[in-house]
Amino acid sequence: MTSSPKKPDIENALLDAHFAELMGMTDEEILDGADPEKIKAEGLQLLQNARAEAGRRRLAKAKTSLEAAKLVSMPAVADITPMEARRYLEQAANNPLFTMAARSLSDMSDEDVLRRYRQLRRLEQESDSDKGDEE
Repeated sequence: MTSSPKKPDIENALLDAHFAELMGMTDEEILDGADPEKIKAEGLQLLQNARAEAGRRRLAKAKTSLEAAKLVSMPAVADITPMEARRYLEQAANNPLFTMAARSLSDMSDEDVLRRYRQLRRLEQESDSDKGDEE
């Protein structure tokens, strides 16, 4: 069993002395003549500004993530008809990279066909990007 290394005694003694000095000081000595309400207001303003900045950064990050997702997104479904999607899925059923359920495409609604098409295209894009990362 190992324990974390302890600070040298001199550092502990220094911290203890500094803490004891601060505890022994009065509020007036600590404030050094400054107005406590003004210091409180400044601290609250700093906190408010930090929260606002954090919110702006989160929003910017979310926007960046959304834009990146749009760049990677699938071709618009409006660009392909359900008939073309069915033909594409029929060809993909013979592709050993993908396993498709044994459900007849003729039994599927146009929405299901287009959704399956988008899923398959997304898998192909991910597969292509994975191949590019390996090289």
